Amino acid sequence: MTAAWRSGFLDKLRDRPVNRPDVYFLSAGAPKGLALLEDILGDGATRNRLRRPPALEHALAVNEFRARLEYAAERSHLRVDAWKDELDLAELASEGIVPDASFQVVRPQGARAGFLVESELSPVSRRHWRSRLKKYAEFYYGRRKYEAVFGLRSLRLLVVTDGPRLSILEEAERLEFTPLRLTTWGQVREVAPGELLSAPIWRKPLEADLVALYGN
Repeated sequence: MTAAWRSGFLDKLRDRPVNRPDVYFLSAGAPKGLALLEDILGDGATRNRLRRPPALEHALAVNEFRARLEYAAERSHLRVDAWKDELDLAELASEGIVPDASFQVVRPQGARAGFLVESELSPVSRRHWRSRLKKYAEFYYGRRKYEAVFGLRSLRLLVVTDGPRLSILEEAERLEFTPLRLTTWGQVREVAPGELLSAPIWRKPLEADLVALYGN
């Protein structure tokens, strides 16, 4: 990675603390890497992402979640498929929502379940979540819009927050939006890497006990 950075294939996040690992990424400051990616993916493949790059810390958190998820799925004999990030999902802005990610979990026999992800690194208002969950409820329950976009009826909306945010759960209960699953980054990072899907760290509307996404 260091050699690729020194050769102009990657950019590196500046001013990182000395006790934190380096973070490498592709940007306009790494022209060789962009040219190589264009050769692989086709001309113009990087333009939209360079025009609207996600906030870096937020993108790192979402990709950390993805890495933990894929490792946990493999350990549970499941498979993560059809991952998309917020730039891939930008067309959903017309519905009033743009999830941070979407993916599907595939069981060995082929059955699929759909998931959307919302990552919150710092608190936002209850009014924000009331409006956002209302849009999600309309998207899921109204005229089968979710099914038309993702080709599935099953949905769990995974919300990962910086700390306990029971107000989000209360808003989901008020809307009777049962697909919500709520946890914190602390809980995600405390469980063993292979147990993200099987550990009871998620809160579910109208249930007092913590639940797992998948049973053992």
